Amino acid sequence: METGGQSVTVQVCGRRERVSVPQVTARALAAAVERRFEVRPPFLFADQQGRVLPDDAAIASYVGLGDPLVVRLTEGVLHDFGRRVDQMRHLQWGFLADQLAAAKQDGSEQKADMQKWGLAVEQEQAARQAADAQLQSSVSALHEQLVQDRAARDALQKKVEERTGEVQLKLRQALDHVQGLLSKERDGIHAALAAESAARDEANARMRKDVSDIKDALAAEEGQRKFADDALRLSLQQAESFTGRDNEGRLIQMQGLANSVKDLQASLHEVKTEVGKAHFTIGSKYQDAEQMHKQGAGEHARQLGELQRALDVEAKERQVLGDTVRHLAAELARRSDEEAQARGSEIERLTRFISEESDRRQEGYRQVKASVSSLEPLSGQPSQVRELEQTILECRELMRAEQGERENLLGDLARKNELLQASVARLREDCKEAMQREVRSRVDREQAVREEMERRLHEVRSDVEVLAGHLYRDDAHSHASGKDLGGFGSARLVGHDFGAGRDAYGG
Repeated sequence: METGGQSVTVQVCGRRERVSVPQVTARALAAAVERRFEVRPPFLFADQQGRVLPDDAAIASYVGLGDPLVVRLTEGVLHDFGRRVDQMRHLQWGFLADQLAAAKQDGSEQKADMQKWGLAVEQEQAARQAADAQLQSSVSALHEQLVQDRAARDALQKKVEERTGEVQLKLRQALDHVQGLLSKERDGIHAALAAESAARDEANARMRKDVSDIKDALAAEEGQRKFADDALRLSLQQAESFTGRDNEGRLIQMQGLANSVKDLQASLHEVKTEVGKAHFTIGSKYQDAEQMHKQGAGEHARQLGELQRALDVEAKERQVLGDTVRHLAAELARRSDEEAQARGSEIERLTRFISEESDRRQEGYRQVKASVSSLEPLSGQPSQVRELEQTILECRELMRAEQGERENLLGDLARKNELLQASVARLREDCKEAMQREVRSRVDREQAVREEMERRLHEVRSDVEVLAGHLYRDDAHSHASGKDLGGFGSARLVGHDFGAGRDAYGG
């Protein structure tokens, strides 16, 4: 509703509206009615009883009563309005005809589409049945393949078990062979140690004999020295007895005795010097021999320690590698550990035996040293010193030969241990590779079968989904086409009168 001015209720062709005019005049009311109802003047203004209001004063007085002002259309306006109504009716019928033609065209196209979709559905149903049959045959083939794979897997597992039994038998034979070799080597080491002990006993006997000879020589030298002292005292007594007889003779005898004493003292000094040299030579040679023996024993102990550490590391590596190969590898690792422990105990026993032997030898050397150090200053001949030096050289050669034999035995034992370790490692690697290949082949076959089944199921599912979508769209399209055709029929029934046509056009 317009704002500003005076509000007036007007009625045009049975329709009442309130319009606002600046002042109640025929011109202002005509302009307001034209704007509101979209009809062209001239208009006739009348009251409710149909009396025409001729001028502005009559209109103003009637409006002042508050009754609706009736606006009548003139003949020209009615004629124009009727002509426009006819035009609208013709336009409506033309529009309806166009809609019916379009609907007919759409209906024919939809019918053709429905026929096509029906044919496609029949073809798809046939294709689906063929696909179902093919899928059924594929499933049957896959089932047969699975049965064959299971049978092949069982056969392969049986073959692996047989090969495992063969490998275990070979390993047991190899272990028995190695144990035999170790027993032979142990017996050889015992024999070598027994021979070395016999040689050491013989050398100790020779050393004791040499020491006894040195003691005898010292005792003889002591007797000679006592004899010389007795002779000197006797000479002095004789000189004193002859002092009173002849001074000149006494002086001559005293000079001779003094010369004899000097000669005896010089000879005694020479003997003491020779004995000191011999004692120093024997001590230095004994110290050299003892040092070389200690070095040889330390070298043996170090080599045995390295061998023990290598055996411990090898046992640990076997234990770690054994965990990767299930039951077979566990059995191999257990046997390897038992073999390593047995070998370690044997090596420890040999080590203790060698250590005890070294202790006994050192004890014998200490006894010899104590015996030599307890001797009195020597006064023997150089031949005894040479014999003692020769004995020490023989002992040194025996020690070198013994050390060489021990090194050879340890080298042979290390080489055989390396060969055994390499054979066990190769056996483990072969078993591990065979099991890994079997597991990989099983996993690959199962993965391929699973992927093929998933792919085929996905294809079938996608085909069914596409078919369901087509059917759903066909049903929806058919339902919408039926609704449109029903609407057009009702519009044709109500299109004969002007009011129904106007309502349809307005809708």
